[in-house]
Amino acid sequence: MAKGSDNDVNIAFDALFVAEDSRYKEGLKDGEKMARDNNYHDGCQLGITKGSEHVQEVAFYEGFVETLLNWMDDEKKTELSQTSSGRRAMTVLAALDKLLKDTSLGSSILDPSQSNLTDDLDKVRGKFQQVMSLLKFDVSFGVPNSISF
Repeated sequence: MAKGSDNDVNIAFDALFVAEDSRYKEGLKDGEKMARDNNYHDGCQLGITKGSEHVQEVAFYEGFVETLLNWMDDEKKTELSQTSSGRRAMTVLAALDKLLKDTSLGSSILDPSQSNLTDDLDKVRGKFQQVMSLLKFDVSFGVPNSISF
């Protein structure tokens, strides 16, 4: 009888251990799923926020270039072309316009799956700063140097 009760006690402890282990594994699996769901949501929000910032920045540059080109009539263009910095400014402005048109919505500058996203944004920022410098415009706002997460 003692052997049978020892066997019953071992079976009970084994069942308790198996139940505890299965609850532990179930809790671990549930925790991993919740973490994955939360991280997915956080990642989506971050992607939406950063994507929106990039689109706004590119749209600003596009609007600036278009406005500047429309504002300059032939007389202003002729006046600018009489100085070397003016000619250079017009060349860089045209290059910036071409760069923005080549990288407009739906192409590499706004496609996060492209590995050259930051390089393209840096090129646009550099050309913009170059135009501002050549035209002697005061840039009193900061342009971010890189993407921060």
